[in-house]
Amino acid sequence: MSIDGFAFILGMPDNNVTQIQIEEESQTHGDIIQIERSDLYRSLSLKVAGLFNWLHRHCPKMDFLFKVDDDVYVNVRNLAQFVQSHNRSDLSIFGHSAGNLFPARDGKWGLTVQEWPWKDFPPYFLGPGVIFPGDTILLFLAAFQTTPLNPIDDLYYSGICSEKAGVKVRGSTGPTR
Repeated sequence: MSIDGFAFILGMPDNNVTQIQIEEESQTHGDIIQIERSDLYRSLSLKVAGLFNWLHRHCPKMDFLFKVDDDVYVNVRNLAQFVQSHNRSDLSIFGHSAGNLFPARDGKWGLTVQEWPWKDFPPYFLGPGVIFPGDTILLFLAAFQTTPLNPIDDLYYSGICSEKAGVKVRGSTGPTR
């Protein structure tokens, strides 16, 4: 098993000095994908959609995508073991289930009634890390293009769009969780 690529996904900063630093970093290491949207918490769903669009154009034959937050430690040995044991043709994504959550109406994760009028969320993953088989990228892209954005990215892609794309959401358990 090999890793074909690794990248940081960034939005656009709010000042030119930071943008220059990002461009210098990208020139040095070649590990930045920049999405032309403001890099704000409530824009994360757009960043995920932009990432999938970029992957579809530049990496059409990937076996797996592991989307992981920047503050997460990845046990590469466990990740490799899990990926090797998974049937790639099974259209499922894997992550850590959010459980039975309901919408908060204020605070960082707050959604207005206009943004989410229902009392419950569909099953979805918490965001630290999600594994996507490569065959799901195009399915998610189609769902992103036909599904109104939700500012909670984990709920948007692993709950709302996965259902629309016909992709199963499977919680990982055991030592490879």
